[in-house]
Amino acid sequence: MPNLSAQGRRSNLQPESDAMRRLISRSRVTGHFQGFETGQLLELQNGDTWQQDAVKNRYVYGYRPKVSVWQEGSHYYLEVSGMYELIHVRPVQVNPVSSIARARTSRSPRAWAAHI
Repeated sequence: MPNLSAQGRRSNLQPESDAMRRLISRSRVTGHFQGFETGQLLELQNGDTWQQDAVKNRYVYGYRPKVSVWQEGSHYYLEVSGMYELIHVRPVQVNPVSSIARARTSRSPRAWAAHI
């Protein structure tokens, strides 16, 4: 049975099934957040990187917004403060050497200093 809000609409924050949703982590997006965009990578301050798996585009601007990552069965969902909905994501393994190499090729001395 679907979860319905008081107005009779499906709530995006409620689970679709009987599976239990559990909180995996809380963190912040590193830098600027410009909403949901299919396939985008979201780097978190705790070092995790998640890729948006859902086909959804919605613009909202935020600087370092708070996020919560939830797991329900084998699925992961990201909740961004101010967005009022969960978005389906998947974990991504990031090669730390590639981020250092990117910083070395950057023209900004701050980018390189951040990795030392």
